[in-house]
Amino acid sequence: SRADGLPSAERKQLLREVSAIDELKLKNSAAAVAALREVVALDATDQEAAARLDRLLLRTQRWDELATLLDRKARATQDIEQRAGLLAQLAELHRDQRRDLPEAIEALRQLHALRPTPRTRDDLCELLLATQAYADAVPLLWQRAHDADGERERLGVLRQLAEIFETHLADREAAFDVCSKILALRPKDLDTLSRMQRIDEQTGNAQRLMGTLERRAQLLLRSERAALMVEMAKIAERDQDDLERAGEYYRRALELEPGQTGVLDALCALFESRERYAELAGLLGRAADAERDPGRRAELRLRQARLL
Repeated sequence: SRADGLPSAERKQLLREVSAIDELKLKNSAAAVAALREVVALDATDQEAAARLDRLLLRTQRWDELATLLDRKARATQDIEQRAGLLAQLAELHRDQRRDLPEAIEALRQLHALRPTPRTRDDLCELLLATQAYADAVPLLWQRAHDADGERERLGVLRQLAEIFETHLADREAAFDVCSKILALRPKDLDTLSRMQRIDEQTGNAQRLMGTLERRAQLLLRSERAALMVEMAKIAERDQDDLERAGEYYRRALELEPGQTGVLDALCALFESRERYAELAGLLGRAADAERDPGRRAELRLRQARLL
């Protein structure tokens, strides 16, 4: 080419003129880019040529070349603020134009390490979640929860963490711990208590499950609470072999819903298994006194009489 063999300064000037002619008169963007790339290669400190090359690559949507240029510039500079700005541009370019999320994540990781800000952290976190890199996102989510402006925002992040630990990382104990933090803020959160119940059932932690169910019971309607007492009685009997505790839950269920014959029958069976016939007779007598249906009342009196 005409520029070959010329002194560096003259070659740069000629390439500048060529690039301007290619871009403005000949509308040959590719040739203009090639000329400007040569200028930058000759003199990496030529900010004007670098800026023109950036602008031209951006205008012509030559995203891959622009990404390469930005990456090279970010690696070359020793100025922290300038490097941070270039990494931010590079991350946005990879994410929005090139749709290359792994490359965007890498640029954001570098930016976060260089100059951590809430925005960079949150942008990185969102991309990690989008690519299902849940383990990497967890520390950033904890930071978001700690730095949250208010309780509502903190609760949202904690619920997200609980879902990630339980569903995506299969770390149920970590999910349970997060749920405990949620309840410290919202003691009546039934959804969180339901999650804790599910975790205890899946892990077989019957002792802790009973505590979780007790907390749930306080928040339920009377009829729902009675059904939960029955469920707790079955757990105490089946999983803990604690018949005393099971009997207590059945009694509480009957107090809430005296007409539940199934609950009464279950409690009677429990007493019979322990040969506690006197208590069983008293239970049947009280049930008969409270029964409004004549047929059912007569049946209960008969069962009581057989024990006396």
